[in-house]
Amino acid sequence: MSYQTSQVRSIYHLSRTNVVLPSSDCQQAPSSTRHSYITSIHSIIALILWTFLSLNALLDPIKTFYGYYIYTDSENQPAVWDMTVENNYNNKTSNVCNDNFLDCYYELPVYGTGVLASSVCRSYYPIDKGATQHFGTFFANCTLSNGNHIYLPNSEFATTQWSLLLSSQEKSCISTLGEGDSFPCDSYTTVEGRVLYFRPSRTTAPTWCKEFGGYYILNKDNNQLDVLVANISNPLKLSFTSIPLIHNTTVYNLFGILGCSADLTIGGAGGHISSSAWYGTTIGLWMAHTSNSPAGNTINIIDDMVNVATMTSVDGNITQIHTFYKDAIRCSLLLIVIYYRLSSIYYPMWLVYNNQEKPFWSWVFKRHMGLVLHKRERRNMTILFFLTVEAIMSTEDIVMYCQQSVFTYPTLLALALKYMSITRIIWPSSFILLIVSRFIQIILGSRYAFALSEDLFLLGAPVIWFYMPAYVTSKGVRLFQGWRWTGTIIHHYGNTILKVYENQVSVLTLYYDLFGAFTLMSCLTTICIGCLWQSLTRTSSIMSVILSNSIYYRCIKDVQEKHCNIEKVLRECNKKFPPEIVYQITKAKLPATHLCEAMNLASEGFICLVYGEYELLGTTEWGFNSPIFNEKGHAAVINGCQVAYQSTVTRVTLAHITSRPQVLGVPDLQ
Repeated sequence: MSYQTSQVRSIYHLSRTNVVLPSSDCQQAPSSTRHSYITSIHSIIALILWTFLSLNALLDPIKTFYGYYIYTDSENQPAVWDMTVENNYNNKTSNVCNDNFLDCYYELPVYGTGVLASSVCRSYYPIDKGATQHFGTFFANCTLSNGNHIYLPNSEFATTQWSLLLSSQEKSCISTLGEGDSFPCDSYTTVEGRVLYFRPSRTTAPTWCKEFGGYYILNKDNNQLDVLVANISNPLKLSFTSIPLIHNTTVYNLFGILGCSADLTIGGAGGHISSSAWYGTTIGLWMAHTSNSPAGNTINIIDDMVNVATMTSVDGNITQIHTFYKDAIRCSLLLIVIYYRLSSIYYPMWLVYNNQEKPFWSWVFKRHMGLVLHKRERRNMTILFFLTVEAIMSTEDIVMYCQQSVFTYPTLLALALKYMSITRIIWPSSFILLIVSRFIQIILGSRYAFALSEDLFLLGAPVIWFYMPAYVTSKGVRLFQGWRWTGTIIHHYGNTILKVYENQVSVLTLYYDLFGAFTLMSCLTTICIGCLWQSLTRTSSIMSVILSNSIYYRCIKDVQEKHCNIEKVLRECNKKFPPEIVYQITKAKLPATHLCEAMNLASEGFICLVYGEYELLGTTEWGFNSPIFNEKGHAAVINGCQVAYQSTVTRVTLAHITSRPQVLGVPDLQ
């Protein structure tokens, strides 16, 4: 170790030991009666809450990057839809269907290799099928090849009506099975090699797709599943084709049936959330993960009608298909935010911790003082803008997380991660609050500026967690794009990739429609409740009261414009801190000494810069260190726990000493 470094550290050590306790003018100690509720139990609970919120803040980039990854493969994002549909059937006086598909039937032979092969089935349409009913029931009576009759559904067989997708590189191959027109389609290969068809081709595509509905029949005794597909390739000889399926297998090659290579995808492909932006389009594609669609049927006979309730459980996954540029932009924004946090928040805090020799938890138990880890970035216009842009660009992810938290059954950890990711919609509210504060500061002066972002999470998170997922989910089929009717035999209303662009909206419109009202209301609510709280309790924020193990109120002398040294220094510095911001920076006081706690100061970017024999109060931002000066150019000099401007220490004085000062952690200051 060099002599100069040893001398600097000796000076630093001496200055820390010569502590001068502040006078009682700076802050009044609260009475024991008023603060009797501050017990060791409260301190432990506050530490647990603070640890949880701090870990969430620290791990935020990691879980966000992980979220980007898992949406690139459908194996990682389950989406289970459980629903029940109820219809009434007339199997006594119905007539043959004639393009009305209500209270009618088709009677067709069944070919293929499934359980109903070589039979003749009469399938009925209900008298009350909804105009947009996606799932239905295969209500039929079939005459088997041995002459026996079977009525579906029954105690042995459960039935439902659901979607199918047929794809092949030969257009003629898929023309012999199913209903509807064929169209060229684009494919996407997931990380694990699964091929998905997600939209009609905009260029030349080697694959042809066809979408239609099918009747699913599940033998509940042996779990054998079959699907009936209408075959209209010969208009004079309409028929059904029965195809046996395997549980947990959703793609079948039909070479044995068609004589050419074609893939049948169970459940089809659902274009979920299709949005456009300058960086390209985004499509959230839902596809089935298992083929066990019918969950059960309940049959009741009411007069001449048969009432059938069909329970359907559809287990699927969602894959987001978007351009590389979207992830590149989002990752770049997050990397900038991470660099800011490391250089401007974590580094000063590490310097403070490095100054002492206590174990971490022993030190932080007494020192966290309700610290909101990233509160500094909530006053940085650039960082909040980046976080807001990232949140809006991730609207599709947030919608998926909302629906998965309602429809799926994730583990507690997975559910917590999803809720944390949904909470990103708070960032636009923080950005708006900062803009309003800056606008007021410009128009009315700095004394009217406010800082309420600490309470934004506390007030907004419960609404996000308990209301927003249900609200987004209530949008239902409106979040899906391209619904259409297909089929003349199996008349089916399904989510289709053919019209995935039909209802496509911009990502800004999507965000505004789903979260715009919440963003504005959370801003207004935070301002109203925050101002009311500050007026009644004289504390800066609700969050600081809940998380702090020692709570102190504004002393009355604040109103008389008498402030402690550090607060006075910040008010007079050339960085133009508004009074409310200054108070929030200096509000955390140690119980015994009433000094401003060092870790809280460090979280605001404050450091100690050593120029020879002078220790100066400074700040670090984006990795650049600078001393604090007042408008006269005098530096803020630290002497023990006191800090004040000295007219003899200016930029010129410091330039003569060194251009590279030693950087140390800021001490507790009066």
